[in-house]
Amino acid sequence: MRVIYGIRAILLLFCIIFYANLYSQNEYRILFVGNSYTYVNDLPAMIKEISLTTGKKIIVESSTPGGATFQNHCNNVTMQKIKNGGWDVVVLQEQSQLPSFPDSQFEVEVYPWAKMLVDTIYKYNDCVLPMFYMTWGRKNGDAANGVYFPVLSTYEGMDSMLCLRYMLMKDSFNTAVSPVGRVWRYIRRNFPSIELYETDGSHPSLSGSYAAALTFYSMLFKDSPNAIKYNPGISENEMMLIKQAVDSVVYNHYEDWQRDSLTAKMKITAVSESTYLFESETPFATTFYWDFGDGNSSDLPSVEHTFSNSGTFQVILKMGRCLDAGYEDSVSTLINVSVPAPTDNIFLDNKIENVIVYTILGVEVWRGKYSDFIKKDECGVFLVRDVDNDVIIKIIK
Repeated sequence: MRVIYGIRAILLLFCIIFYANLYSQNEYRILFVGNSYTYVNDLPAMIKEISLTTGKKIIVESSTPGGATFQNHCNNVTMQKIKNGGWDVVVLQEQSQLPSFPDSQFEVEVYPWAKMLVDTIYKYNDCVLPMFYMTWGRKNGDAANGVYFPVLSTYEGMDSMLCLRYMLMKDSFNTAVSPVGRVWRYIRRNFPSIELYETDGSHPSLSGSYAAALTFYSMLFKDSPNAIKYNPGISENEMMLIKQAVDSVVYNHYEDWQRDSLTAKMKITAVSESTYLFESETPFATTFYWDFGDGNSSDLPSVEHTFSNSGTFQVILKMGRCLDAGYEDSVSTLINVSVPAPTDNIFLDNKIENVIVYTILGVEVWRGKYSDFIKKDECGVFLVRDVDNDVIIKIIK
């Protein structure tokens, strides 16, 4: 039996908490991992300037060697920057062509390295948001590689493959994505007079970088770009049209690009009549709260729990990605427990190594050696369970 929340309400609550926490910080730290598509026109600095005009302070740092791939970043200074921790967002941009290549190449040359980066980001940074930087198809497609993989021969084909692969990584690794490529596609279709490319037909022009910067701003702060006054040096008309594109693609469809809320799943395995193993089966969750329905709880992802009384108990698991943002989802189930009745006419050997002690109301107060518990100062009536022999006795001490 699940604890039911409206999924939209959960997502809304998570976003409210996430952004409230974001705005409460004096400075918001972002690491950009990529190559020339990030450093041309200094995209991180442009995002910082845009954010400052709306009162949002960010610190940016980059690791963007020319032509670098995810595999390169897994074996250079980038990994140490990630492991240093303290990042609120880490942006990941792959080499411009690799994600569009056939499955056989993508699954070897991109996917495992992307996973390694995301896993490291989550491991070394609390409350972090990894965000993929979805790049764009080349102006006239990738003719050289189109000979071997025809879909790449046109802009539309290459761009569609890039979108498909970045969304696959987003969904596989529980991240967000900044859909810069989709914004560029909107602009190319609706405002073809705006030149998004440098003369090489690959790298971004100033207008192209501005479109990317506004896309990131909207994703980072869940905010419309319409009020932004910052101009990197393009015409006012281009600014207006690019803002319109970002507003339409990103801000009005934010839920398509954000990190998906986690779904709580649990597994329960009976160990004995009254002892159960409780395990979270939610990928990417890092914070947990178990309520066993008998006055006991745990914050471990996997825990063994022994009930001291017979009865029907509602077990609840709450979990999330970041404790500061609150638990994202919850699931519950009922379990029927039958506990052997305690006896007063036997005694436990003081050498018994493995006992669990409860108050007469069933609250666990001790685990360990029986002799160590006897030495403790607590007075009262207790139920003592000899775990190995599945015997419960009532004692007065």
